[in-house]
Amino acid sequence: MSSVAEPGGSVTTAARRRSAVAVVGGLLGAAAVFVRPPGTSPDDQTIGTVSITTAIVAVALVVAGRWLIGVVRPRVWRPALALGGLFALLAIVGDLIGGAEPQPLSDLTRVQTALLPVRLLGLAWIFAAVLAGVFEGTLRQRDATVVNGAGRPGAFLAALRSGASRRPVWLLFAALVLVRVPALVVWFPGVVPFDTFRSYAQVRGTAPWTSYEPVGHTALVWAYEQVGSALSLGDVGKVAIAVIVQIVAMAAACTFMLVRMARWGVHRFVFWGSLAWVALSPVFGLFSVIQVKDVPFALAALVFCVAVAEVTVHDSTRGERWPWVVMALAGVATILLRNNGIHVVALTLVVLVVALRGLRKPLLAVLAACLVGYAAYTGPVYSALGIGESRQVEMFSAPIQQVARIALAHGDELDATDRQWIADNFDGMTPAELGDAYDEGVSDPPKEAALFSWDDHTTGEFVAGWARLVRQYPETAVEASIAATVGYWAPDAPLRDVFYTWSRNDIRDIHLEIPWGPQPPGLRKELVDASLLSTNPEDTRRGMTTNPGFMGPQFRTLPVVGQVISPGLTVWVWVTSIVGVALLGRRRRWAVMVPAAVLFLTLLASPVSGSLRYSLLLFAALPLAVAMISTPPRVRPDAEPAARTDAA
Repeated sequence: MSSVAEPGGSVTTAARRRSAVAVVGGLLGAAAVFVRPPGTSPDDQTIGTVSITTAIVAVALVVAGRWLIGVVRPRVWRPALALGGLFALLAIVGDLIGGAEPQPLSDLTRVQTALLPVRLLGLAWIFAAVLAGVFEGTLRQRDATVVNGAGRPGAFLAALRSGASRRPVWLLFAALVLVRVPALVVWFPGVVPFDTFRSYAQVRGTAPWTSYEPVGHTALVWAYEQVGSALSLGDVGKVAIAVIVQIVAMAAACTFMLVRMARWGVHRFVFWGSLAWVALSPVFGLFSVIQVKDVPFALAALVFCVAVAEVTVHDSTRGERWPWVVMALAGVATILLRNNGIHVVALTLVVLVVALRGLRKPLLAVLAACLVGYAAYTGPVYSALGIGESRQVEMFSAPIQQVARIALAHGDELDATDRQWIADNFDGMTPAELGDAYDEGVSDPPKEAALFSWDDHTTGEFVAGWARLVRQYPETAVEASIAATVGYWAPDAPLRDVFYTWSRNDIRDIHLEIPWGPQPPGLRKELVDASLLSTNPEDTRRGMTTNPGFMGPQFRTLPVVGQVISPGLTVWVWVTSIVGVALLGRRRRWAVMVPAAVLFLTLLASPVSGSLRYSLLLFAALPLAVAMISTPPRVRPDAEPAARTDAA
């Protein structure tokens, strides 16, 4: 699509059109950066100060846009523009309703309302241009790898691909273990957050065994207790065992993923970028030393995802049993280690059984094995431990948030029937009290009230009252859902339940003889206080930081870098990979995206907006998403050089 000159030297109409589009898009993009999001600007300013930086951004966007229009093929622009528009809309809605200072549309000034289309179009152009470049580069890389292979891998990557020696595998594993040692030294013996004390209470007999905490994770805590006691270790030693096992397991799972990616033939840049991601991201560094259920769940689910990729990327695995065995074992472990694991595994396998007709028999066998494991888990195991039927309040976090926001906004308007329903379902609360308990990003306060009353009514009665309130106030219910989920789809949204920087203690009649409470003077305190992990002064609940330095206001104002560990941006990368797979014509690889998509749906119903630990799998498996659009096609020995076997 290079410019073509006519005999007289004038530029063709098409070239003029491209230049005009680039100029308009660049100016709109600069304006989108220049116009401050409503509710987030200092002193309620709508427009920032004009500076030389703004002019440089505008010129850069115009030049980059003009170049991209000249090199990106038209069929790539269509999905890029559509997806860029969607991302821009999500970003703006996140700013308005789910941002740090929510500002509903009805509260906008005339100037702010007039500038919204400018910001929307500008952001859409920026996102579309980036996506078009990514998609075009992916298509060109695909064409090159079909002819030339996966490029020059280098000695280490070549050794991993060949599989002739296990030495590179062990070196990779050792490196991923060693990179976690500094975090272990600083936070020794590890961090024990609030939730894990439920498991300790059950193991040590101060509370009955329940399924509120995943029984599989509680069983792990029991195992660490037994090993520590056998070695005559105290609480420090037992927690250290749990964290060390977790570090080793994280290194093993990531090594498994990286080795398989190397065997699939991913480009060397993708491999080394993925290694840097799992080795250097603070998400993995800090969660490696936090003893919480979400980490083993994410690792088991990661292995499950790798197995799914193994059987869908390569036809050669159809004659091998190990990927199916790994998939079944990892699927069962995923189910045991978190209560939403059954949804992730079962729904994924059902979708794959329907979509992958050539693999139905082994997939049905894996599904049967996982269902048998789940039946044994919730049947004989629950029975032996005396675990009864669990309350369903956790799965109703989204409706509870809607009711609480309605009580806050419309409490004075509710009639006697609705007031009585709130009292019956929320431990005798009035609408005003329920509204005061409302927190747009965390459902725990109203959920705790609902938990106390759950045995006094049926689920149907709760659903009927909730539906009645939503019909009366649909706009408020939608706003509640946006605010309760915005952290998972808007990169700039506030994140909740992020990192735990110190252990809790004396919870549920359990005291652990470990370092706990706010950081004493030392290296750990210096790290926490130096804005690396600085605490948000507005939230010291449960000993956690909702905005550590990586999430804090100063760091997150940096474009892209500030959002790099946001679940919202991670979800955008997953969605981009899904579209990229479609552009490549390799729809079979969508199978790898299914577990992440199912997990994302469960996040929308979760009690916390933008929780890193809930979405940890999306971070851990992100290299797989990129691999699906960068791995060259598998070519059978008897096929033509350009033949692809993984197309739909």
